[in-house]
Amino acid sequence: GVSFPATQDASGGANVLDDYEEGTWTPAFTMSTSGTATIATTHDTGYYTKIGNIVHLQGSFKVGSVSSPVGTLRISIPFAVPNLTEDGGYSPAVVRTYGVDWDSGTAPVGIPVEGTSYIELILNKDNATHGDFAVAANDYYVISATYQV
Repeated sequence: GVSFPATQDASGGANVLDDYEEGTWTPAFTMSTSGTATIATTHDTGYYTKIGNIVHLQGSFKVGSVSSPVGTLRISIPFAVPNLTEDGGYSPAVVRTYGVDWDSGTAPVGIPVEGTSYIELILNKDNATHGDFAVAANDYYVISATYQV
């Protein structure tokens, strides 16, 4: 059977679910190449649930200001993504955008990047390459992701 102890028991074996956590985090925005993007304090709280080695997170984030942003937008996340073999740590995040400039024929997607503590927002294109969002002040990103830690 499965046991649920009140305190963590790291040596309890595979059938002990003792690593459960609910919380919030305030992410930071960074650009992959150069420039800056800040998060607006009116939309800067994300929510997560961690069960064992799986994290589910969601949040609605607004860009406060930008200064010459170049590259992909990276949103910090509360737990690092492991660097697994054969890209086993990659899992796409659902992204909904409001007021964001992206090209026809593309779809926004977020990727919790292996070996980091961020989700990278990209535009998926038909030919399997990716593009960058034109990050601007007042853009909204609503994100939902589940990934392994």
